[in-house]
Amino acid sequence: MGTLHSISLFTVLLLVATSLHASNFPLREMFPKVAPIELETLHIKDAGIFDWARSYPDDAVLLGQSPVDPARLISREKLAQHMLEPEAFAQRVSNNSIVLDIRDNSQKDAINLFPMQQRSVALDNNRLAAFVRQAKQEDKTLLIYDAVGRQVAWLQYYLEAEQVPSYFFMRGGAEAFIKF
Repeated sequence: MGTLHSISLFTVLLLVATSLHASNFPLREMFPKVAPIELETLHIKDAGIFDWARSYPDDAVLLGQSPVDPARLISREKLAQHMLEPEAFAQRVSNNSIVLDIRDNSQKDAINLFPMQQRSVALDNNRLAAFVRQAKQEDKTLLIYDAVGRQVAWLQYYLEAEQVPSYFFMRGGAEAFIKF
C-alpha cells in the first residue's frame, strides 16, 4: 500500500518505550485492527514532537495552525533563557510575582512549595488565562513550575502567543526544588 506516514501516538510510544525495532515488532499480533495495512517502511522518531514538527511540518499542528512554520518552534536556547534553578526561582517569589503550580493533582502529594503565595492551575483551565491577564495588567512576573520541568515547554508557546513580558520556569520542577 505504500509508506505509512503516521501511526497513532500510542503505537509510537509503545515502540519507543519498549525499545523494540520495527523489523521484529509483531505489529499484526499486537494490533490486529491494523493488520490489513501493508507497511513498506515504518519510521519512528523518538527525539520528540518538536523535532518531528521540524521534519514533517505539513503533518504537524501548532496552536491550531497547520502546516507548522519551523521558524515558530521555540528553541532550546529560548526555553533555557526562561529557566531558573530552584534557589533563584524561590528568591524571585515576592509581591511582584504570581506563582503558578501547574502540576496535576496526582503529582502533588499534598505538597505546596510556596504556601500562601502560589496558585494551583490546570494547563487547560480558564484560570490560567486569568492569571496571565493579571500578570500583564499588574506588571508582575509569572513564576511557573511543574513536576519535573517538562510540561513548561508547552506552556511557553501560550505565554509567547499572549506576549507575556516576564515569566520564568523552575528548572527540574518541584522534584528539583524538593532535592534543593
